[in-house]
Amino acid sequence: MNNTGKRFGFKGADDGLVLAALLYVSLPVMIFALGWLRLIYGIPIAAVLLWFIFRSWQELSDRGTKEALINDRTAGFWIATFLAVAFWVYLSGIGGLVWQNSDYIGRNPTFRDLCTQEWPIIIDLSKENEAVQRICGSGKVGYTYYFSWWLPVAFLVRVLSLGEGTGNLLLYVYAVAGVFLTVYLICRRFNKCSYWIPVVMIFFSGLDAIPSYLLNGTELTWHIEWWSRLFQYSSNTTQLFWVFNQTIPVWLIVILMLQNNKNRYVIALTALTFAYSPWATIGIIPMVLFSSVKKCSVRELINVPNIGIPLILLVVFGSFYTSGNGSGGGLQISFMYFGIDIRRSLLTYFVFILFEVGLYFIVMGRYAVTNELYYVIFAELLIIPLIIVRDYNFIMRASIPALFMLMLYVIGFFTDRTDKSKDYRIRFAVLLAVFILGGITPMHEINRVVKNTIIEEELLQEDCYSYANIRLEDEGYIALVKDQHFVYDYENKFFYKYLAGL
Repeated sequence: MNNTGKRFGFKGADDGLVLAALLYVSLPVMIFALGWLRLIYGIPIAAVLLWFIFRSWQELSDRGTKEALINDRTAGFWIATFLAVAFWVYLSGIGGLVWQNSDYIGRNPTFRDLCTQEWPIIIDLSKENEAVQRICGSGKVGYTYYFSWWLPVAFLVRVLSLGEGTGNLLLYVYAVAGVFLTVYLICRRFNKCSYWIPVVMIFFSGLDAIPSYLLNGTELTWHIEWWSRLFQYSSNTTQLFWVFNQTIPVWLIVILMLQNNKNRYVIALTALTFAYSPWATIGIIPMVLFSSVKKCSVRELINVPNIGIPLILLVVFGSFYTSGNGSGGGLQISFMYFGIDIRRSLLTYFVFILFEVGLYFIVMGRYAVTNELYYVIFAELLIIPLIIVRDYNFIMRASIPALFMLMLYVIGFFTDRTDKSKDYRIRFAVLLAVFILGGITPMHEINRVVKNTIIEEELLQEDCYSYANIRLEDEGYIALVKDQHFVYDYENKFFYKYLAGL
């Protein structure tokens, strides 16, 4: 094979992976538009998204004269990285191959309903038992949740009439693909294949182990990230193991946003976050505003995808989310929400910031300041814990984009070995120690899965198989399902009345 052909093949692989990443974050929105909306709206929305994918691909696929990342010399790296990603996702519980944490009690029924119920999902409560009807009523209700990530696999299960086991396996493969694409695009962003990238991706975390040990002692199966009981920033492993449906697409959107120094469609790209996580959308807005204004002129940013896609997402998903019974909730300052002594809250906040993100910023020092969006990320991570919107989920989910960016700063520091100064070497050693201590948190998550998979006779106690067929007596759980998923008087809600394809 001549060298020209080899280079072309590798370039083609890069183009294909960039296109796959764009499809990964866009296709679920297209499926929602075609499967949940009237076709008079769904078809034009799908067309706009296809136009966006094509134009974005043109913008992002050009690597100029940079050497292809996939070549004979890097084959071993990519094989090892893929195996590491596959094992990491395997341990997450996605697909039900190992023990699953308690959040799957809610996520598994969501996936099953998307696979088995007609779209848009309408649930007839008159078929439920007395306990469910006593709390939820006996009429028909709509169904809402940020479930976009599941839709491509659910669509395949429905079209191909696949069994639950096959569907779960496809979900696992789908998750592996999303995480692998994220790692590839990180390598692409730094233009290097470094083992630091998958290692930091898996083990990046705040130093929860230190305050957790000092305040609560040691317990290898305890969820140590709640050591403060007031705030929580989640490690990458925690995000993957608990809220993968929000985390994986948001990671991909952030790293796609960073691929080029100039992307005219970056506003449209980041708007897709709203289909996966409303709170993460709030976290990404300051990032995209500062990044786009700095890199592109206002004239370049005014185009059909940048205007149309955010408006589509806001109208469609905004009306869909707010139609639910539990969509309300006011904004508060966290110190007021906690209802405890302000001195205790302030001290907890300062300790939280220091151990969760502060030590990383301090140790990297002047090297971190030069990173893209440094001041935006620093400000976000300081401010987010101060805000409560209905519950603690805002703190944990709005921080996903900024924490991902902080992780990229750490990767950049570890992989940029051009500086040979004594100051850099000292900071490198200290940062490595901080990173290792932070790695205790994901090791706790992994240890809990391994331990419970080995010793538990039943991997997950699921009393509720489907939200369309609850049939439980647990009033607390029934009320939670009602608040999170059910849409009452749906016929008169904007989404169901004007947009849904009923």
